[in-house]
Amino acid sequence: MAHSLPSCVIVLRVFKEMCIRYSGFKELTPWAQELVVQKCIASANPDYSKPGDVLRRLIECIASGIFLPGSCGLLDPCERDQLDSIAYLTPEKCELITYTAQHMLRQIAFGKLHSVLGVEALPKEDTPTKRSASSSDAAPAAKVPKTDKDS
Repeated sequence: MAHSLPSCVIVLRVFKEMCIRYSGFKELTPWAQELVVQKCIASANPDYSKPGDVLRRLIECIASGIFLPGSCGLLDPCERDQLDSIAYLTPEKCELITYTAQHMLRQIAFGKLHSVLGVEALPKEDTPTKRSASSSDAAPAAKVPKTDKDS
């Protein structure tokens, strides 16, 4: 767990900002936000060390329906009894949280991470076209002289 602590802090900050910006997440208390980030990181593959991977994992976990009624819920590790820390949420709010995460996940999958984060898209780099070896050996195209019709 210690190896992913920097990612946990970064993703938690981003997720807290998303909870403010997205109406679907507004009902989550700060404690529930911290718990869901910690649980998603703890259950992830150790290869998830980059904040981008951890953020996607978090959105995937929420989109999978962990907040929906009948799911495992979000047990509070600080309580002696098994207490669900999101028991205060109505089923409608749980569905809204899940729907919001599913919508975010679709946007991420289609390359719209910038819209999920609320930032401008990075400019696309113009990649030079690769020429095949046979076309580089060929003579350059001859220029066609202008005629009186062209002017």
